[in-house]
Amino acid sequence: MRAVYHNPKDGEVKVALAGVMENVSETILASLLSTLEPTTMPSPDDLREAMEEGLARGLVAALESMSQAYAVDVVGAKRYERSASRRTRRSGTRSRGIVLLGKTLRVQFPKLRQGKSAPELVRLLAKPGSKVSNLLKRMWLRGLSLRDIAKESEALAGQSMSHERVRWELNELRGQAQAWRNRPIDRPYRYLMLDAFYVSITRGGEASKEAVLLALGITEDGHKEVLEVFVAPTESKESWGTVLSRLKLRGLDVKALRLVLSDGHAGLIQAIDDHLPKVTRQRCVLHKIRNVMGRSPRAIKKETGRAVSHIFKAPSRSEAEARTQAFVDKYKAKYPKVVQPLETDVEAMFAFYDFPPRLWKSLRTTNALERVNREFRRKLREVGCLQGGEAALSTAVAVATFLNQQWEGRPIKGFQKKKT
Repeated sequence: MRAVYHNPKDGEVKVALAGVMENVSETILASLLSTLEPTTMPSPDDLREAMEEGLARGLVAALESMSQAYAVDVVGAKRYERSASRRTRRSGTRSRGIVLLGKTLRVQFPKLRQGKSAPELVRLLAKPGSKVSNLLKRMWLRGLSLRDIAKESEALAGQSMSHERVRWELNELRGQAQAWRNRPIDRPYRYLMLDAFYVSITRGGEASKEAVLLALGITEDGHKEVLEVFVAPTESKESWGTVLSRLKLRGLDVKALRLVLSDGHAGLIQAIDDHLPKVTRQRCVLHKIRNVMGRSPRAIKKETGRAVSHIFKAPSRSEAEARTQAFVDKYKAKYPKVVQPLETDVEAMFAFYDFPPRLWKSLRTTNALERVNREFRRKLREVGCLQGGEAALSTAVAVATFLNQQWEGRPIKGFQKKKT
């Protein structure tokens, strides 16, 4: 087998690759001849296995041959050769894993006391490629811990990684967070959902609950996308005002908005009134139902839950208002606190009736954001308490990006008009 090495610094990587492939072809033929019995017809599986094995052996042998030639060039002498031009010495061998052909190939090369031990081509092949990096990210987003991913790193990247190395590979997710949050909004969103949930964040050695504010946009044809993620100490009017201001600065077309959905948090409602005064507001009816049930004594909790749910399934606004009045008449005298949620912000409870019936189910709750909350909490069970707001922000952005990719091309059911 001919040893081929050309210095990549001189722009001869292609020549080196050509030499590698020449050596590979020789080894493939030799492996096939030694593996297959010439007197018997191999099965398709035997033939594929022999060819894969031959190709793997050829790649390893060619890369090792090139590494030996590289060592001679760097050392200035062959093995055991006495030479006045010697610049350094060999010091045993090392191996690197290279993922090719769906398997990890171990390539042995001389270890040098000075300088790099392997040629650039081998070092490049040994580095995790973009496919491996993307796979690491997907595994992390699917809920695997850094240690679990590290255990599988040998099969994924051809080399065993510590969980700290895996963390370093995932650092790109943090770098992408700010760019993601500053991306322009170039779609005309008709509906905007706003909600928040709380997570444990450690700052200065002390853990506290902080709010992760989320904004989700829905287009006329039902395309949904997480538009904004914001971490704040509390869910205040100022923090929600910052979210809405950022959305507008990034290009959110306020004139195109027809509805904004939220829960009953006072700070959020005030921010909506200040920044989106001309947009109709819808109170999430699921939060209303939970509020009624939360105020109900245990003996009537199921009864009031069914009754209040029945209100928002009415076929018209007038019927929903009649059912609300019947509920209030039945329970107010004995349970005034139970009916209180249905007596406040009434107009916003029934705003969804101003839209086509096919949209009612999607526009009366903020359930579309529940998937984001659920995915983020699943990550928190693996991560634990987050170290600082940056970690919380990058994790939330990573989850939002993942979900946006999942939702692309999959509009919400009911938004497309039926063809007549």
